[in-house]
Amino acid sequence: MRILAVHRYFWPDTPPYASFLRLIGGRWVADGHQVEILTAQPSYTSAHDVGPRPRSEMVDQLSVSRVPVVPEGGRLPGQLINLVVFPAQVAARILFGPHRDVVMCSTAPQVTLGFAVSLAAKQRRTSFIYHCMDLHPEIGRLSGEFANPLAYSVLAAMDRATMRRAARIVVLSEDMRAAVIKRDPSLTSKIEILNNFALPDFEVEESSPLADPPEGTLRIVFTGNLGRYQGLESVIDALRLLPPGLPVEMVFMGEGKAKHDLVAAAAGIGHRPDVDVWFLPHGSPASARALMRTAHLGLVSLAPEVVKYAYPSKTATYAVEGLPLLVACEQDSELARSVREGGLGVTVATGNAEAMAGAIQNARSQWERDRTESWRSAIADHARQAFDENAMLDRWARLVQEAPMQERSASNTSDVVIIVGAPRSGTNMLRDVLTSLDGFTTWPCDEINLMWKHGNLDVAHDELNPDHARPEVVRYLRHQFQKLGRKHGAHTVVEKTCATSLRVGFAAAVFPDAKFIFIRRDGVDAAPSAMKRWNAAFSLRYTLKKVRWVPPSDLPRHLYEFGAKKVRQRLAGDARRDAVHHKVATWWGPRPADFRNLQREHPLDEVAIIQWQRCVESAVRALKDVPDEQVIEVGYENFVNEPYRELQRITQFLGITDSPPRSAVELVTKGSVGKGRQELGAEASTRLDRIAQRTLGTLGYV
Repeated sequence: MRILAVHRYFWPDTPPYASFLRLIGGRWVADGHQVEILTAQPSYTSAHDVGPRPRSEMVDQLSVSRVPVVPEGGRLPGQLINLVVFPAQVAARILFGPHRDVVMCSTAPQVTLGFAVSLAAKQRRTSFIYHCMDLHPEIGRLSGEFANPLAYSVLAAMDRATMRRAARIVVLSEDMRAAVIKRDPSLTSKIEILNNFALPDFEVEESSPLADPPEGTLRIVFTGNLGRYQGLESVIDALRLLPPGLPVEMVFMGEGKAKHDLVAAAAGIGHRPDVDVWFLPHGSPASARALMRTAHLGLVSLAPEVVKYAYPSKTATYAVEGLPLLVACEQDSELARSVREGGLGVTVATGNAEAMAGAIQNARSQWERDRTESWRSAIADHARQAFDENAMLDRWARLVQEAPMQERSASNTSDVVIIVGAPRSGTNMLRDVLTSLDGFTTWPCDEINLMWKHGNLDVAHDELNPDHARPEVVRYLRHQFQKLGRKHGAHTVVEKTCATSLRVGFAAAVFPDAKFIFIRRDGVDAAPSAMKRWNAAFSLRYTLKKVRWVPPSDLPRHLYEFGAKKVRQRLAGDARRDAVHHKVATWWGPRPADFRNLQREHPLDEVAIIQWQRCVESAVRALKDVPDEQVIEVGYENFVNEPYRELQRITQFLGITDSPPRSAVELVTKGSVGKGRQELGAEASTRLDRIAQRTLGTLGYV
């Protein structure tokens, strides 16, 4: 295959990815692929002397081309220009150069490179791999670079679009995977967790820039970017809090925007003879690794929330060098758990100087006991398991081979799973759990009712029957489902529009082979949650997400009806959160055939329970006509109490032989069970129980 890999920096430039890409590309060459690297002249930092390179050269049989960029000198204007200049040149080379089978880029420069490369790759019908070393604009928002809400929204939409065009999205950790899924659950099946290996060393061996520490002195090293994302200020504060008489050296090796402030802060410790703080310039990988071999602890520090969107690559290099870890980040993160559970060193909450001082003292005690040999043994084992270079390069070899196959899967069809349930019965929860599994996808919006109604807009309610499944309607809906499956390379498309509970027979006529998951919940317990949705303020963002999936030919009709609805609301008023017994002027959620009468005759809480009742009864009745092997019933209360067991039951029903990951249900909680009845109070609960008594009894709730 012909492969193009793009990154702003490439060897001999000095950021970690510049060297990672040389090894990854070299593996692809060894597998017989023709590999090109498109990059810029070395410019990462002036602290390490790397001269200009030829515009075209061969490195390890990699064809390297370098395009010009604007000199930055650490200043904002040049950086902003290169956010556009470099991606534009890359896109032009893809559009007008030879055809490639696979194009891969990383996140430097952030957002704009991926957006431009993915667009160009799509035009050339080339598979696109998005290698996310970190996730922007989320990190930029944390640092303040993308604090402007409009700028953040635009950049977030751009990067979301980039990911939707990708055949594979490579992230470094479970936390990053969760952040991508939070962006858009339909991306789940594209995500590959593939962490970095240790920093490669292509130079001749170098000596450490510092001699070994004095006898009895604990040396801690930090190598890498001294930026705003590292939260290193609290480390300096922690050094001030150390008790006297415990000699410690803190060595920072690198450059970055926070270095000046760190140097100034460290100057205040100068009066302490037992605490030394060193600042070394950015060095080569060989010198960084030599420095690590003189140290006792490797510091990994991240500012609050950064660990959700990045995984520090220095962790792998520390581990391979057998250096125990001193980690400051959120304690529920994958990084902190691995240190804590694997006995790899010490981990503390980010930004807590007192806790960091305590961790340094604990590490020193451990060092005095056994020279941290127990930690070193554990981290050596961890390095072999988690950061094995050959194993990771094998995975890169498979990934690049599979990417075009994902694109060619456009000729294949996806299975359809339809979640049937009344509003606020756990349909969203179940959809999110299923689409967190590999190979499952869904739409990046809450529901697609307007898509389901295409071709039947003259039916004012949602009770469509099999007769409404005319050939042109069936063709349209099947095409939309299969198009989504092909786009995401998914074997299963999941759909959960609540109104489908009123039209199961119609859905079964459109998708006769679909599998139906009927999720039920105590309707009285669900009613207050539904009432809140009736009262929810209008959200333009929420609405626009759904509008994207409206058939264009139907849009004028829906816009007219939306405007008429807003006029009715203005003239008649609408139910408020503190007005349970008021009538409602407009309708929310699934529409039974007599929904207009329900509006006129019942207050809001009764409308909510009747809506639930109609949805559940209609679903139960219609599902009896669907073959038993295509239907499974799930109790919401059972699912939230034993989520993993219930998920196993569902995946077995869907024909999945492998056990699902426990992480798929880690966010499922049971806190909502009984909460609705408590909010209603005894009188209202009893009144709604009487209305829905027959249905509640059928489902076993009374």
